[in-house]
Formats: sequence, structure tokens, C-alpha cells
Amino acid sequence: MSFDEFLDLFAAQPVRQGRDASRYLRDAFDHYGTTQVTKPWGQVRRFTLFDLPWETDEALRRDALVGQEAVQNEIYRSLSNFAREGRANRLVLLHGPNGSAKSTVAACIMRGLEHYSTLAEGALYRFHWVFPSQKTIRGSIGFGGTEGAPKPAAPVASYAHLDESQIDARLQIEIRDHPLFLLPMVQRR
Repeated sequence: MSFDEFLDLFAAQPVRQGRDASRYLRDAFDHYGTTQVTKPWGQVRRFTLFDLPWETDEALRRDALVGQEAVQNEIYRSLSNFAREGRANRLVLLHGPNGSAKSTVAACIMRGLEHYSTLAEGALYRFHWVFPSQKTIRGSIGFGGTEGAPKPAAPVASYAHLDESQIDARLQIEIRDHPLFLLPMVQRR
């Protein structure tokens, strides 16, 4: 996807494409939905994300979280507060004795985010710097016959859709910054 295509996508879906990490995580929780489970004290909301519903292999679904609905609801409440305030200025700390599913809670959330990011509503974008080969930019330098010689390429608006054989280098940004950071701060507002 070229930067112009991303900007068009952003213009069409500004809320989805401009959300921060807490909104993204809350949206992942919302995407997988909830169910009501019956406990001795009544009905409790359970987030389906912790059941790993996208896993087709039964062996992988064994890693799902059993119980801990109160923890799930507290995490969701914290995420909703962060989203409402517009900033995540606190840390969510899971504490408890050994074997209280702290690691399982975190692992389910991470696996849910991994799967959510593969879906259209959870897609994450980042930018790469693409450097086309000189042959792609200039074409032939004119030595030899012109029979069968490549014609100079027409100017392109973006190098994003070039074939790998037409690219000398592609620099991936390790920080994985959001593409909107390419715009000056004045234009982002």
C-alpha cells in the first residue's frame, strides 16, 4: 500500500486508523465479544478473547483461560477508562500468588492481538523506505542499439508497488511507527 493509499484509507476511517494502543486493545476485546457465564453468585460477563476462538487446533485451545472473569472485567474497565481519558497514564499490574493465571491472561491477550491484527478491522500499518534501482528510474543510458533496449520508465507516484526486481533496497523501520508520523505535526492536527 502506498502512502497516498493509506491517507485515503485514513480519510475514510479516521477513528479506526487513528486509535491509540488502549483503544486498539479495547476494540480487540469488543471484536471477539462476550458471553454470560453462570457462577454460584449469578451471571458474570466473560470475554470470548480468553477462549481463543480463532484457534482451530484443539491442542492450542487448551491454553485458554479458565475462569478469572473478574480479572477480565477489571482489565476491560481499565482500558475503557484509558480510552475515555484519551491517554494511558497508568500501568495495569497483574499480581497474585503462583498459579493464579497472570501469565495465561497476558498470553491470551497477546495471542488475541496477534490474530486481531490479521483482520481488516485490526490491521496495523507501518512504513518502509523503498529505494528503486537506477534502471527503474532512468532506463537505458543509451549505449548500443535501441532494439529491445528497455524504455525509460514513466515517472511513478509511489515506489510501493514495484516488483522486488526493481528495488535496490527496502529499509524497514524497527520502531514500527505509525505512517501518520510522516506528516508534519501541524498537518496531523
